[in-house]
Amino acid sequence: MTAYKRYVLTILHTTNWYDEELKPGSKSWKSLEYVRRIHAASGKQANKQNSKMLVSQKDVAITQFGFVGFVALSYQMLGIRYDEAGMEGFVHFWRTIGYMLGLEDRFNICTEDLTSSKQRMTLVLEQILRPALQTVSTEFVQMTNAMIDGLWCVNTFLDYNAFMFLTRRLAGVPGHYYWKDEPTNDGSTQPAYEKMGWHSRYILCMVLYINEMLLQKLSTQPGG
Repeated sequence: MTAYKRYVLTILHTTNWYDEELKPGSKSWKSLEYVRRIHAASGKQANKQNSKMLVSQKDVAITQFGFVGFVALSYQMLGIRYDEAGMEGFVHFWRTIGYMLGLEDRFNICTEDLTSSKQRMTLVLEQILRPALQTVSTEFVQMTNAMIDGLWCVNTFLDYNAFMFLTRRLAGVPGHYYWKDEPTNDGSTQPAYEKMGWHSRYILCMVLYINEMLLQKLSTQPGG
């Protein structure tokens, strides 16, 4: 229940930022103020238990990537219709969110222009996220399981193995490819999904079909 409440609240707050105009006194403004207070309180509480546990600028920047990085770098895999002006606006939006949550400009992966923003995102992906996804800790597995299990009642398509495969595929982790003409990243001939159970493989297939077939087809149609 704790994981469910935590991540559903995250979804609700994020949706609020998109739906409400960001100005003083608005719901989105109050939401961001609340999230920043919670982050500060959580950081202080963790620091009391362990002086080395601090929510650093690096931590916030990596978290920011989770909301904007894959959208900007791998939009094709997510079924997103690409429009440069729209992407620039999206990145600017998350630059503003990062700033309001206390992220300094020098650490903000969303910069004043799309090109340098993608460069920063690529650095985070290649130097931090991809290596971390290749060799995971016990704590990582416990945390991601709690997140996915906690949200399963909201979206029954959430499956741990399928979700992790999709994430690693987005990150370019070797062996995590699906289509025959897709780069393997390591020259392997057996994709990682073949080691998964049939239920996980079914969920994976459905998500990929929706994202890369149905949504892509819709995005290419007039008015899509």
